[in-house]
Amino acid sequence: MECYGLNWPDGTEPALIERYMIRNGGQWQKNGETIGQGLEFHFKEYWKLLWPEDSQTWWTDLLIKEVLQNQFTSLVGPASSWKTGTICRIALMDWSVFPECTTVLMSSTDMESLKAKIYGETSKMWNMAHERHDWFPGNPIDHKCVIANQSIEEDKARDIRDGIIGVPCKTSTGRFLGMAKYSGRKNRRVWCIGDEFQHMELSILDAQDNLVSNGSNLVPGIIEEGFERGMPKRGYKCVFISNTNPSRPGNPADVVSEPEHGWGSVPEDNKTKVWKCKKLHNHPVQCRCVNLDAMDSPNSGAPLDKPPFPHLAGPHKLAIYTEGSESYWSQGRGAFRFGLAEFKIITMELCQQHRAFDPLIWSGKGTTRIGMLDAAYGSGDRCALGWLEFGECVDLVVRCLFHPWMQVPITIRKDMTPEQQIATYCKDKMEEAEVPPENFFFDGRGSLAVSLAMVWSPRVNAVEFGGTPTDRPVNSDEYVIDKVTGNRRLKLAKEHYVNFVTELWWSWHYAIVADQVRGLTEDIVLDAQPREWSKIANDKMQVETKKILKGRTGISCDLADMAAVGIEGARRRGFTIGKLSNTEEEYKNMDFLDNLRTKSRTLRKAHSLSYS
Repeated sequence: MECYGLNWPDGTEPALIERYMIRNGGQWQKNGETIGQGLEFHFKEYWKLLWPEDSQTWWTDLLIKEVLQNQFTSLVGPASSWKTGTICRIALMDWSVFPECTTVLMSSTDMESLKAKIYGETSKMWNMAHERHDWFPGNPIDHKCVIANQSIEEDKARDIRDGIIGVPCKTSTGRFLGMAKYSGRKNRRVWCIGDEFQHMELSILDAQDNLVSNGSNLVPGIIEEGFERGMPKRGYKCVFISNTNPSRPGNPADVVSEPEHGWGSVPEDNKTKVWKCKKLHNHPVQCRCVNLDAMDSPNSGAPLDKPPFPHLAGPHKLAIYTEGSESYWSQGRGAFRFGLAEFKIITMELCQQHRAFDPLIWSGKGTTRIGMLDAAYGSGDRCALGWLEFGECVDLVVRCLFHPWMQVPITIRKDMTPEQQIATYCKDKMEEAEVPPENFFFDGRGSLAVSLAMVWSPRVNAVEFGGTPTDRPVNSDEYVIDKVTGNRRLKLAKEHYVNFVTELWWSWHYAIVADQVRGLTEDIVLDAQPREWSKIANDKMQVETKKILKGRTGISCDLADMAAVGIEGARRRGFTIGKLSNTEEEYKNMDFLDNLRTKSRTLRKAHSLSYS
């Protein structure tokens, strides 16, 4: 049988033909004739034969082209844009062409993300290809996140050279390790793929200093001349995959994606774009950035209720995001935007404006001390403990003063559960700070309450984040007309918020704006800054869930939740949020002065003599 100008044994599988064409570089000369249609063409054909159920679009075509042509690629786009899935397929196809001498390092933030996202998708694609074509190479060891070329013992999985290796960059306790132990990995052909790159630390780039020594841009093909004739070409390729993350300006995705002529050179035209990035000063990395924009996707131009690819990002999905919010730009659009504050609750600018970082001087009338805890149990989140005190200052304003927080150490112990360790540590530290148990407030599961009661006192207070808003006033400025009495009264939290966690966070916000918070630290504010809010039915306010926040930013705002618990504890012990400073409402309430001034002018004019 004949195909692409070559003769093949009868019955040769089309997928094996495409694999052979890729092995030889996609196009070459034979007897003066050009054989093959090029790498991009044969990758697309190989993809169709391995996974015929997939939908290839102009976005996937663009990624195949850019990834093959460039040694370093930064791929940035919205949620559901098939970024990770497309790169998984390209890398898996390339590895299957030369499995005997190719290493693919796939990294994500932690083991859970690795299995749920990039390695999980790669494993799924491998299974589908292997079931359809039994010759497709690989031996998976899923719990190790490894697909080895040869069948090997599991204890050797970490040391394999020829295979696909999943690399978690954070430990189970949240400590960032990066890829240091893999930076010396050598092979003829090496890939490095960084998924969730916007959540990484800049130190992950250190691995590139060594990995790039594996060669220039990795391109499939056979060496035709010299002493290595017939051997695969050497090379190295790296792809960074990310969403934008405006909450962490200067994160690795921002650094590797910055345009060569600065962010101002990128037009705001709602289009998918490709640009050359700046060369990093201290690293060999210079990316080509592919920025997928949902406004310009394979679904663009189609009716919103009939997108050709319903599960792919596009204009039809943007309605679920509040336009202009960070989620809209990072998850909905996928476009880079900086300085987004409109939908934030706590920001550095807000705290600086209202002097929340400043110290204070008490009036001497005494203070009330409040303990606060946001519990975590060794899952990578921080178990944050702190305390504040509130009382009257020398200017007669009642304020809260935050004291330095501490992280509760939790280790694997046979004699104590995590809850018992937390309870013991809290008791000791709160007694040192002279915080009585009845003034200790915490967010944690029921078993922690039991441990605190046994180790310390049953008088501690659990704060249930998942509850409904209270009947307390929102603040001292929000008024409504009572529907029953017709009288003007302060607006209640249950009329203003969707749930209790929203009330907690906005009470903290209003306390800052009322000039009643001091002693905050930058790490607490930076932890709080990414969280956004939106308005839903009945014009009520709602903060985004922790699940959405963590998926978007990679953090779970433990320190911020601790601070919100502290403000709630203070309110329950008598702290009242006062008048908000510098609010528009304050100036609106001064309109009566303008009215009096106008009446005065009119009156004077009416009694003035007129000379003709």
